[in-house]
Amino acid sequence: MSVIGREDMMFYRSLVESVDMPDDQKDESIRVIFSIVCSFIDQAFGSHPVQLSLKERANTCFSGRSDYARIAHDPEEEAADLEIEGAINTQDSEGHKVP
Repeated sequence: MSVIGREDMMFYRSLVESVDMPDDQKDESIRVIFSIVCSFIDQAFGSHPVQLSLKERANTCFSGRSDYARIAHDPEEEAADLEIEGAINTQDSEGHKVP
């Protein structure tokens, strides 16, 4: 959470001077609005604490090892022989047990 500086707080108090409420409620309202605005700005620029923590955890398995993340393309290994694999490859489901 960002802290409002003394000069900034005095400036914001001057903006809400005409509002009819006690000074402590004005100060609390200023802090709440300031916090909301800071949160929106942090989210817009990707510096919100949640975004930073997720960024740190993201894809640490392959960091710096991009060659290990690639799967070789071999057309021979893409084809699957359904009969050998035991798959039922018919359009008719009659006689097959449904789980």
